[in-house]
Amino acid sequence: MKGKLVLTIVLGTELKAPEYSFHTRIRRVVTRLLAVVLWVWSCGALCHVVGIAWHVTGILFVFVPWAWTRGGKLRKSAALCALLVMPLAFFSYAFTKPRADRQWQMHCARDPEVRVLDGGERVEINNVRQFRWEKDGEFEPSWKPESYNIKELNKLDLVVEPLSGSEYFAHTMLSFAFSAGRRVVISIEVRKEKGESYGIIPGFYRQFELFYQINSERDAFTLRAIQPDSSLYVFPVKASAEFIQRLFLEMVREAGRLHDRPGFYHSLRANCTTKLFDHVNMEIDAPMGYRREVLLPAKAGKFLHEMGWMDTSLAYPEARQRFRLADKVRKFADDPDFSIKIRQ
Repeated sequence: MKGKLVLTIVLGTELKAPEYSFHTRIRRVVTRLLAVVLWVWSCGALCHVVGIAWHVTGILFVFVPWAWTRGGKLRKSAALCALLVMPLAFFSYAFTKPRADRQWQMHCARDPEVRVLDGGERVEINNVRQFRWEKDGEFEPSWKPESYNIKELNKLDLVVEPLSGSEYFAHTMLSFAFSAGRRVVISIEVRKEKGESYGIIPGFYRQFELFYQINSERDAFTLRAIQPDSSLYVFPVKASAEFIQRLFLEMVREAGRLHDRPGFYHSLRANCTTKLFDHVNMEIDAPMGYRREVLLPAKAGKFLHEMGWMDTSLAYPEARQRFRLADKVRKFADDPDFSIKIRQ
């Protein structure tokens, strides 16, 4: 204090703390944000990957940043905790591998086995799911082998199932139609183990295997429309037969690859819509970047209409009403001409 007073008298001005440059302040902010993100991710991995109880993880989650701001010995303790937790979380996550031999729930117990034949003109798929679903959630299981002539593929529908009536989140699927009226649905999903339920947060931490469910249209639609308050939109896509055929081949090939080499579902990078979007991007000349409609797929129908890719002359509000088919799915669930009747 005396030294500061002497210098002030000699220099005739009061000493001030050094000012940091704009770039230095930016670097500090970015570094702190990265540290926060890394710590949040590490605590999530500690809970979901390592298996530490959530209340223990929660204590660490709060203690480390609190102790760091206190300085002194507490800061050293915080640094030590972080140095123990972060490597453990990272290596546990890095060495978590997908598996195909778990005890799966019945609806995803069998994965598709795909054979592409005759230079890509014919596809044979074993384990095409064709369940019959009841209102109480009960079902009659059935898997069948099917053969598809790729040259007969000529129509495509985007299927959107809003989750719990949400305006933003939805499950999306594709329904492929053949010239003889035959249809098959490809749905990219979580492959659940017995007793397991889906969660967005665990989906960031390699807790679910990725699964391409290939099933009949009756199976896929009735499963999602059996409850009276459910919604299901089936939007016809304006696309060439060549594009539809290439897209189908790419998706069934990926289903076959997952049968041989399992992969992980990811809540953001590898979910039902982002994976579907990746497949579409592979088959168009000018790939699109990720859009709001990809991250908020309940808006996918509106995006399809705005881009001119919906096969209709109706304005979007009328098209949305026209292609809302949940009521028809429930009405014609047992009709032999199910796919025709729901579209009339």
